[in-house]
Amino acid sequence: MRNSKIMIIGTILLSGLLVMGISSCRILSKKSSQSTAGKPIKGIIDTPSAKNYQASDVPVPANFDYRPDKSWAYVTGSVRTTSIKYIGSARTEDLLEFYRKQMPQSGWMEKMTLGVDSKKAVGFQKNYEQCRIIIDQKTSETHLTVELGYGK
Repeated sequence: MRNSKIMIIGTILLSGLLVMGISSCRILSKKSSQSTAGKPIKGIIDTPSAKNYQASDVPVPANFDYRPDKSWAYVTGSVRTTSIKYIGSARTEDLLEFYRKQMPQSGWMEKMTLGVDSKKAVGFQKNYEQCRIIIDQKTSETHLTVELGYGK
């Protein structure tokens, strides 16, 4: 008897919370659609903000092709967060040398180099922004990823 009363009370409370939750969602959606009609909500990004973004201050070797279907970028003001993919053909050591020579010309300073098997990464920093170049040597092609983000 006691367990059935607890179940009934629990069901009533759960139903009440569910109804309140649905009502508040409707109120919030009406309120936000009225106040932001046609205006982006500052600080909220649902999808990549730059479909075909390529960083102008990060060089890419001439024989590498941009892969927009495997890339993404969030850009708001001066803050960039990206993972930009390229495919081409080059030796890993040649690419590392390319980036070590080219990046300082755009204000980037080398911070680290990592490597495991056929994958190497070289990291750079400019002010509070970090750039990581990831080189993945495959049998018939080389995958190149440029990642940008904020860091101290």
